[in-house]
Amino acid sequence: MSSVRKKIKLALNRSLRWVFYALATDFYASLPKGSLFVIAPHPDDETFGCGTLIARSRQDGRDVRVLIITDGAAATSAQTKPSHALAILRREETQKAAKILGVEDDALVFLNYPDGEADKHSPAIANAIALHLSRQNPVALFSPYGLDAHNDHRAIAKTIDSLCQEGRITIPVFEYPMWFWPCGAIRQLFFPRTWHPVRKISTQGFLAQKEQAIHAHKSQCETVANKAHWTPLPSAFLQEALQPYELFFEKPRAHAQVKEKASSS
Repeated sequence: MSSVRKKIKLALNRSLRWVFYALATDFYASLPKGSLFVIAPHPDDETFGCGTLIARSRQDGRDVRVLIITDGAAATSAQTKPSHALAILRREETQKAAKILGVEDDALVFLNYPDGEADKHSPAIANAIALHLSRQNPVALFSPYGLDAHNDHRAIAKTIDSLCQEGRITIPVFEYPMWFWPCGAIRQLFFPRTWHPVRKISTQGFLAQKEQAIHAHKSQCETVANKAHWTPLPSAFLQEALQPYELFFEKPRAHAQVKEKASSS
């Protein structure tokens, strides 16, 4: 991509972000009391998408559990490093990042499904999500957004949709966008499939902590010496995760409300 196109894209992303910030409501104070549950399609999504939410919740004494669906072995650096070794490395990086955010190893669960194949394992993943939610009994769930430009993110979002429709998830669900700018944002604004309420949380006071956690994922943030094909995430993507707010889209709870009414009658 030429430097001119990069500048145009960055300016467009910045403008779109501020549109969504203006539409969003700060919702942290209104979250129910209790533990939170974060679903990450890959090792690092929890940090990029929800790092501030996690750090702020842990500082406030909330329990935060993180479920990581795939092993991360199909990252861009997999061309030069055996998949098994990369999966182990990314797990270790996630543990380091989680500790920076205040989450200990016993609050992390790694399902280790193949990176890039979440759609192929959706029934098993759905059952695993439902099982862990029933064990932890959280008050809110944070999961990837269905308009993200990544197959695994969309597959997990679709799985969450199915669990909500089946009544197996009845708590509030907030979806965090990552591979969303600018195409997903434009689609959301002008061709919305459903208008989900936009929520935000300020990163003030937690941005340095989140940045430190992001850089704990070294395999994704840094070029490795003597590895010609080792391609880290673009610097622009890293900067997009370090903004004044983290954004979320609240999933409608019609099915949950139906179930609640049925159980109370």
